[in-house]
Amino acid sequence: MVELDTRGQEHEPGRASLSPASRVGRVPRTSSGSPGRTRPTGFMSLLVMSAILLLAGSVFGLGQPAGASIQFSEAFYVPDETGGPSVIQVTRTGNTNDPVTVDYASGKGTAKPGADYEPTSGTLSFAPGATNATFSVRILDDPYAEGTETVPLLLSNPTGGAVLGSPASARLLIFDNENRGSLLDDTFTSTIAPVDSVNVIALQPDGKILVGGNFARAGSATPDRLIRVNPDGVRDTTFGGSESLLNNTVYAIAVQRDGKIIIGGEFTRVGSVARNRIARLDANGALDESFDPGTGVGGSLAPGVYSVAIQPNGKILVAGNFDSVNSVVRKAVGRLNADGSLDATFDPGTGASSTDQNFRVPWLSSMAIQPDGKVIVSGQFTGLGGLPRRNIARLNADGSPDASFDPGTGAAGDAASVEAVALQSDGKIVIAGDFTKVNDLDRSSIARLNPNGSVDTTFDPGPGVTDTDDFGNTVPGLVTSLEVQSDGKVVLSGSFTLVDDINRRGVARLNADGALDPTFGPYLGTTFRNELGYEEIAYVSGMALQPDGKVLSGGGFDSADGSRTNRLVRLLESNIRASSFEFATPTVAAGENAGPVEVKVIRRGDSAEGFTVDFITSGGKARSGLDYKAQVGTLRFASLETEHTITIPILDDGVVEEDETFSVILRNPSAGTRLSEPSTCAVRIIDSKKPGNLDFSFADVTVPFPANPSAFLPVTAITIQKDGKALVAGHFASVNGTARGGIVRLNTNGTIDPDFVPGSPAGAPTLDFHFMGLQPDGRIIGGFNGVQRLNTDGSLDTVFTPDVVDVNSLAVQADGKFIVADAFFDPVAGQERNQVSRFLPTGFFDTTFSPPAELDDWANAIGPQADGKVVIGGYFSLVNGVEQNRIARLNSDGTLDTAFNTGSGVAGPRAVVYTLAVQPDGKVIIGGDFNRVNSVNRNNIARLNPDGSVDAGFDPGLGTDNYVESLALQADGKILIGGSFTTFDAVRRVGLARLNANGSLDADFEPKLSFTVAISVSAIAIQADGRVLISGLISAVNGVPRSGLARLNGDADFVKLDPGPPKLQNRFSITLTTQPGKLYRIEVSTDLINWTPVTTIIATGFAYEFEDPTAKSPIGRFYRAVVVGP
Repeated sequence: MVELDTRGQEHEPGRASLSPASRVGRVPRTSSGSPGRTRPTGFMSLLVMSAILLLAGSVFGLGQPAGASIQFSEAFYVPDETGGPSVIQVTRTGNTNDPVTVDYASGKGTAKPGADYEPTSGTLSFAPGATNATFSVRILDDPYAEGTETVPLLLSNPTGGAVLGSPASARLLIFDNENRGSLLDDTFTSTIAPVDSVNVIALQPDGKILVGGNFARAGSATPDRLIRVNPDGVRDTTFGGSESLLNNTVYAIAVQRDGKIIIGGEFTRVGSVARNRIARLDANGALDESFDPGTGVGGSLAPGVYSVAIQPNGKILVAGNFDSVNSVVRKAVGRLNADGSLDATFDPGTGASSTDQNFRVPWLSSMAIQPDGKVIVSGQFTGLGGLPRRNIARLNADGSPDASFDPGTGAAGDAASVEAVALQSDGKIVIAGDFTKVNDLDRSSIARLNPNGSVDTTFDPGPGVTDTDDFGNTVPGLVTSLEVQSDGKVVLSGSFTLVDDINRRGVARLNADGALDPTFGPYLGTTFRNELGYEEIAYVSGMALQPDGKVLSGGGFDSADGSRTNRLVRLLESNIRASSFEFATPTVAAGENAGPVEVKVIRRGDSAEGFTVDFITSGGKARSGLDYKAQVGTLRFASLETEHTITIPILDDGVVEEDETFSVILRNPSAGTRLSEPSTCAVRIIDSKKPGNLDFSFADVTVPFPANPSAFLPVTAITIQKDGKALVAGHFASVNGTARGGIVRLNTNGTIDPDFVPGSPAGAPTLDFHFMGLQPDGRIIGGFNGVQRLNTDGSLDTVFTPDVVDVNSLAVQADGKFIVADAFFDPVAGQERNQVSRFLPTGFFDTTFSPPAELDDWANAIGPQADGKVVIGGYFSLVNGVEQNRIARLNSDGTLDTAFNTGSGVAGPRAVVYTLAVQPDGKVIIGGDFNRVNSVNRNNIARLNPDGSVDAGFDPGLGTDNYVESLALQADGKILIGGSFTTFDAVRRVGLARLNANGSLDADFEPKLSFTVAISVSAIAIQADGRVLISGLISAVNGVPRSGLARLNGDADFVKLDPGPPKLQNRFSITLTTQPGKLYRIEVSTDLINWTPVTTIIATGFAYEFEDPTAKSPIGRFYRAVVVGP
């Protein structure tokens, strides 16, 4: 028997601890409970009833015999074009006692046999006991820029009682070592603005282009929703005017034979004239008032017209999301006469309908008119005109449903839809959208139907159009537009990353048989630069095919085909094959003290011949001879050579300053070649001392992001050891490609410490340290699903077994005791319980802190005080039955400290404390998601006095515009905060900021972080020398790639003096925090005016203990340390 109460949450299988005594095991959580993420509140219990465990409908038996199964070890093999033989591994599982054989062969793909690879076939033999066998496919290098090509691999004819397992077929993906030439048409110069967006594109017979969407109008806050551009991309200023401005979006455009323009969308006015979602314009863009649709299109939720089509007789079909046309019932489709009135002879009856709970409001998105007057319609629906039809159907010329067109179960999937249809000249119909099956045949987002609606199996797109969701799962891509060329090839666009398992971001072309066309390949696909300045994969929502084969595409992106553009581009019919030269990136960042910078130049197109290109550096704000050494020269590309590097020495001028730039310029390419963009590379020199800049002396540490990084942050905790090494914990299995399950120790220069190899509990693939702290002896305590302790070498302390289930927060006290806030399901009470407990350094309960503090919800943050009291923050509103709204303090015995009075506590729409820190003076910094603390306005950051009242002396102004999830205190009283914000007190600070002790922004600390997925700085740790380690969903710092972890400069010269413990005979000692290699002078004074040198040292580590032999008098003495050099 299995009892499940997951309450909509996900749990990790196989982690329950089952014992005959209790017969109940609690399955630990897998969610992080991080800011903005779902917090699991359910439970899962498994009752062991027999040797067979029934779970989720599956049956697992013991001792079942298994025959031999033979299959490929991988579904894909990825050799480089220059790699020579590619070794293919075939495995046998199950019974290995008998000899077996299996045949193998290469098949026909997009790679050319004899030119790209040597075909192969044969038989593999497995001797008794053998589990692996291999064969090779020889890869041939050629000088042609062809893109990735495929070779199918097949297994067949197993013998000896073996069967074919999965996968029995695989594919060899040959990555081209030539760089594809550009697909962009350089003669098309779009002049629309970066804030513009494109929904639909339509061609006029004269070659001019109509574009619908949202477009900025110079000098006006009101955007255009429809513009026209000339064939070269320049805006046609003779089209439209203020009297024809639309008040909402355009989704559909169709051009009549007389040049007039039908538009549909969500607008309700054209200029000052009411036109509900459908209108006609004259050829100059002015409203054609002779076309009067009456009350237009209305009804439904957010009504709109998504598609318009003009019949040969001039009548107009409209489709979308609506219930009526000119106040007559027309569910999602209708037809207008040439004057705009409703055509009553076209009656779709009940129109589009839906019985699917995933979409209760049906809509139509696309139409195609057949030569016989019938109309193919697509969208999201389960019925049309009373006939059961899922997302694709055909109407007769009178609007009635055509029963002879039968797509069976239609286009299905999770909330599936068909967004686009296109009619071929032979009557076959190409459909595209978001679906996984068509009439129960696997088809991912693209398929072709026969004229009767059945699936055309001669059109095989293989894996089809796919994307990846936030959890790393392969899902159908979204195709929003498609066009069929005269040769039968299909151009498609939308939001996707793979087509036929090959990279195609947003734009692709298929051959007439459904296979990917390798001659049409945007080499970087489509991306856009978002408001934070970093690139994300984008979508193409509008597309049109020119008669010459060029493709117009538009959507929400600033970069298509790897080049910067603004949401409207024209693509060539195929990639340019002639050689061209360009920089690999338009910008390069260089650390001022990180040595020479390398700038990569690549050749695109075919590489059969050798060519040259010249380069020269040119000054910007950076000065030649002071900041860098000027360079000039010639790059010589031999045949088959595709890359060269220009090396430029960078000079450290010793001045703390803003970034400086200079340029490297390509010029004078060989005859027969050309320059392509970017032909200029801007080199940005990042100051090595400026606070908040990337510290180049710390190695590039790559922490792989989990499949769902928004819920499982790559790094969740950072702790600095006394020797300066950093412990980094999170959701990862490796760092820099080195196996480190859940925790890694980094040397002071960022390299992995090979002497620290973490262990993990039995049955767990990695250590699960969401929270972490150091005991005085250097051992590490941490946890999430339970608490573990590691020895100083990383090995698991197996005798350390605290009784803890789910850890919501953890902190280690200075005496080695540790405090845990945990959650567990109480089977007696039938609900989750939350407690705060203290444990002895050995892992046993601390009975002086008993009973544990009872909370009504999670405690996310714990801050031990020096006096033994403990500050806690989180989601809770009750502590030991007393109202304490998200923040409280416990006495050293675990009872509630009523002297700590926060009044009404923390408030706001979410109202949660994610992080806190106790200052040396007893004041408490809290960060989270809130807007008030005890009725005082405080946005996400506040400071409390030791008595719990809001500290008015700490005023963060407007605070942050989103939550704070991490913070750290500097020795000088400044505070670093991290989280999901983009501003602090209305000043731009993305993810990280430093505050002065009074709560104001420290303007001198200006980090420049970029992120992927979402903005998140999940952990901050300050080293003894003042440099700052940060972690989160970080993708770059100062434009330099960093994955999940980076170190930033602290203050330019960080010096800290701490008094040491008392010495005998009135001797006095101090500890100086140092930076290795720097020269320090320690001085003494009795009046803070006159200073006398005591000693000078060259630091070899991060701390220097100094004892003053002259300090024998009781007279007060003052000490200071001065940085002498370098």
